[in-house]
Amino acid sequence: MYAVIRIEKRKGAAISAIEKHNARTEEIFVDGSVKKWAENADSNLSQNNITKKKFNDLNLSQSINQHLKNIGIDKIRKDAVKAVEILCTASPEYFNGNRVDQKLTAFSQRAMEFVSERFGKENIMSLDIHLDEKTPHIHFVIVPITKDKKLSAKTVCGNRKDYQNLQDDFSEKMKDLGLKRGIRGSNAKHIEMKEFYGALTNDVIPINEFLENRKSSEVSKLNQELKKAKIIAHHAYELLKKNNFTIDEKTLQPRKLTTEEIEALKMKNEQNNRHKL
Repeated sequence: MYAVIRIEKRKGAAISAIEKHNARTEEIFVDGSVKKWAENADSNLSQNNITKKKFNDLNLSQSINQHLKNIGIDKIRKDAVKAVEILCTASPEYFNGNRVDQKLTAFSQRAMEFVSERFGKENIMSLDIHLDEKTPHIHFVIVPITKDKKLSAKTVCGNRKDYQNLQDDFSEKMKDLGLKRGIRGSNAKHIEMKEFYGALTNDVIPINEFLENRKSSEVSKLNQELKKAKIIAHHAYELLKKNNFTIDEKTLQPRKLTTEEIEALKMKNEQNNRHKL
C-alpha cells in the first residue's frame, strides 16, 4: 500500500475553481442548467466531509490576500502564483471505505503534521478531507511563503529533485502506518493532479496499479524511441561506410578511411562473397 502526495501551483481563476470543487459548490445558471464542481462526489456523503479554514469569514482568495497583507507582502505581480494545492492520500485498501475511524484519523494527523512542518502551519489557508468519493483524500491549500517571508512558489515547490524528495519524506512520515513510497526511479514525467485525481475516483484501478501502469507506459515509450534511434544510427553508419567513412573509436567522430583501410575492406568483402558462393 502506498502513501501518495501531489502538488500543483494555482493562480488567478484556478484558486476560485479549487475552492468551489473542495466546497462541493453547485451553480445554477439562468437557463436552469446546473454545474457541479465535483461531479464524481456522492452528494449523499458530502455532509461527512471535513473542512477547516484559516479565516472562517473569508473566501479562499480573500484569505490568501489577507495572509499576504499580515506578513507585509503588498507588492505582488499580477501573474504570481499565490497558492499551492497539496493532495494527500493512500492506496484505497488502506482505508476502511469512507468511514471516519482510527486509520483515517491517523493518516490525517500525519498529513497535517507533514504539511505544517514542510510549508509552515501558518501558511495553510484551508484543509478539506473528502469522504464522498471512492478514495478518502485530503486537499491542503497553502500560500508559498519562503523562510525570509517572500512569496515564491518556485522556491517553495523546488525542482524535480525536490519533488522526489518530497515524496520520499512523505512516505517516511507514513511508514509506521504500513504505507510505503510509490514508484521511484521511474522515467515518467510528473503526473498532473487532474490525471492522478481521476484515479482516485475509479473503482477498477487502485492507485498502486495506476502508478505501475504509468511507469510501464513510460518504459514502453522509451523502448520505442530507442528502437527508432537504433534504426537511424544504422542508416547513418551505412551511409558513412558507402562514402568510405567510419566512426573514430576515441573521438566518436566521422573519419575518412585511409587507402589501406579501404583496400582491406574490399578484400574482406571479396572473401565474404566467395564464401557465399
